Amino acid sequence: MRFINLKLFLKERGLSQKELVRETGLPQSSVSYIENGYQEVSESHLELLKKAYPDAEFIDAKGGVIMPAFI
Repeated sequence: MRFINLKLFLKERGLSQKELVRETGLPQSSVSYIENGYQEVSESHLELLKKAYPDAEFIDAKGGVIMPAFI
């Protein structure tokens, strides 16, 4: 597991947490915790994000690109 820069992801796409929850099925509490750096993102979270945004790259807290293991 690891941290991703969800705040940057939402900002770049002009999305709110609520829209991300609706499009991915992630729990709102998880989205909030991940965005604020309180929770690491799991592989299952990454799978849901990649399913909703197949062309997206997710940036980790150190600036590196991470992708789900299934890709």
